[in-house]
Amino acid sequence: MAPDKKSKEDLEKELAELKRKVHALEEETKPSGFELPRIDFKIDDHFKLKAPFLAILFLLFLFSCYLLAKSQVVSSDFFDISRAQLNMTRFLSFNFLAFVLLASISYGLAAFFGYGGAKRHSMFTFIAAGTSAAIMWMMFPDLGLAFFAFAISIASATFFAAAEEKQDLGAANHALSRALTILTVLVFVFSFLVVSGSRDVYFDQFFNNSISFTLSAAPGMIKAGAAIVQSMPEENFQFVKKEDLRSELAKQVWFSALSKAQQDTALEAYYQQVGPQMALQIKTLVVSKLNDAASKPMALDPKTVADIKAKLIHDFPQIYDFFPVIIAVIFVSYISLLKIPLNILSSIVCLLLFKL
Repeated sequence: MAPDKKSKEDLEKELAELKRKVHALEEETKPSGFELPRIDFKIDDHFKLKAPFLAILFLLFLFSCYLLAKSQVVSSDFFDISRAQLNMTRFLSFNFLAFVLLASISYGLAAFFGYGGAKRHSMFTFIAAGTSAAIMWMMFPDLGLAFFAFAISIASATFFAAAEEKQDLGAANHALSRALTILTVLVFVFSFLVVSGSRDVYFDQFFNNSISFTLSAAPGMIKAGAAIVQSMPEENFQFVKKEDLRSELAKQVWFSALSKAQQDTALEAYYQQVGPQMALQIKTLVVSKLNDAASKPMALDPKTVADIKAKLIHDFPQIYDFFPVIIAVIFVSYISLLKIPLNILSSIVCLLLFKL
């Protein structure tokens, strides 16, 4: 038995020595510096079955980005208050509504592609959507970050859907809601970084547009104020009190010669006669002054505007310091409204795909 035992120990030593040499060889051949992590793009049956949906996703997202660009919703308009009404009409335009529809279908396809598969399949979704975003970025550079924000969010829909166990409307809504939350976060981060990089330029643009809008809207607001004053009863302009009128009449000899009862009677009669007349005169004067102010053009020279801006920054430095955050919140508010139809429509699309 001794020779057998010794032979076994020798084999174990040789095996350990062989492992040591293999490990040493791997260390010698290992490349120096940073090594990128490996991503397993294993093509399984799930991917082969749903791969055609990626091609459809690529085309739909490509057209949705094109429609978004053609809807003429540009970021610079959000810095101009006077164009707020124009933006609302653009949100209701055919191009933008068609963009919402195609984007919703893209989200639904991305989520459907993820169900039953691995989370790594979201990389395929990102390649499809990211390629569409890159193509549209070359055509419309101003919207490049917006395209890629949607592409990353669509890819995350696949990632979150892969973690869902059920294939129903609730699960689809849950996965897509989380993907659209990713979109909201990306919009906040991208807009914050862009505005922070050129804060002075964007702040001047926003401030000058606000001043211009205020000056252009002022005449209409003043005219509206004049109409309100004109509709008010004269009693609201009776600023002279009886006691003040008594003090003035007491300086008159004829009034002082009257008894207390006669003074009260004369004061009441005089007040009833003079009070409405004075109130009407005051009201007419106020309306006239307001109409005159509304008829004159309002403008400020550049030096005055610069002084107002400097004083604003000096008195309220927080407005300038947190300006990128303020603008990012404005963008997020728009995206939050867009999330509602996107979430509803994409969940319905995903549910219909389940029925296939």
